[in-house]
Amino acid sequence: MFRYNLFLAGEVFTLHINLKKTAVFVIIFEYNTEKELMIDMEERIKKVLVERVNPILADHYGGATLSKLEDGIAYVRLTGACASCPSAQETIENVIKAEVMANVEGVKDVILDTSLSEELLDMARRILRGEEKL
Repeated sequence: MFRYNLFLAGEVFTLHINLKKTAVFVIIFEYNTEKELMIDMEERIKKVLVERVNPILADHYGGATLSKLEDGIAYVRLTGACASCPSAQETIENVIKAEVMANVEGVKDVILDTSLSEELLDMARRILRGEEKL
């Protein structure tokens, strides 16, 4: 089964081609909304991170997660030891961006997300209010 995204007259279609043993072609056109394509792209990026990137980063006691996807730009947060590594930007460029761009069609860029997670901010607020102790 082969799958290609086609961009025709501003619309996006997915072309599915199924090659049968008898050399009969089954072609299916599937209309996709932009939201469906972003969800599909998001899932493919996550799969690349889990299957191809995280095993590499695990050797350094770290990992990577997709924090958001906007306009074809993937924002990736490093976890574990990789989160505080001085080479984090190089890891994004040389490992993560290379893998994602090579394996997920339509990604325009991969950027290191250095923002604080809401979980961390919520924990800090609880500590400051005295609701939680260190």
